[in-house]
Amino acid sequence: MTRANGSTRTGNGRAPSGVSLAEMSRRLERIEPRELSFAEVDDYGEKTCRICLGAEYYNAFAGLSREIRVTRGPEGCLVLVASEIWQEYLATIGKYAARLGCELLVLELEREFGHERLGARGRVRIPRNLAQEAGLKDKVKVFHVGGVIELWDPEMYRQHRKEAYAAFRDRRFSATGNKRKPAETPPAEACKP
Repeated sequence: MTRANGSTRTGNGRAPSGVSLAEMSRRLERIEPRELSFAEVDDYGEKTCRICLGAEYYNAFAGLSREIRVTRGPEGCLVLVASEIWQEYLATIGKYAARLGCELLVLELEREFGHERLGARGRVRIPRNLAQEAGLKDKVKVFHVGGVIELWDPEMYRQHRKEAYAAFRDRRFSATGNKRKPAETPPAEACKP
């Protein structure tokens, strides 16, 4: 069945199969990265964390069940993954982990995740233990990478970008055999999202 907004649903109310990381990446690519407020709330006597991603993210999940998995990403951020592409995400992370020699990463991701529902206007609950492990406080940087949504503490993100730039610089320096060592700090534009 096709709806007026172009989304489709099967007769049983489930999202159609065939949604992939690449498809989610195309849906998310129009959304600009942003910094949002992050709040700890009392949810019927249970302390939990909540973030409102916005209508753009909610609309990106059109035609899907809006069930998401919340887990730690390989770099320490939190990752939100549509349930329909969870297995494909784990397979992709497995290839990444194998290249780095840390196969236990996938087992850790499979074991430590929260199963949440994306609410109206992109509201989502974040398990408190995962938010604390990722160092999320009152502000959160929101990005989308390869079909998943990443949540970063702004300071941790700056540090991650600085380290990634240094690793890239060192690889480029050693690969070219250049005798002049490049600058230690990244240019200002390299630290912007």
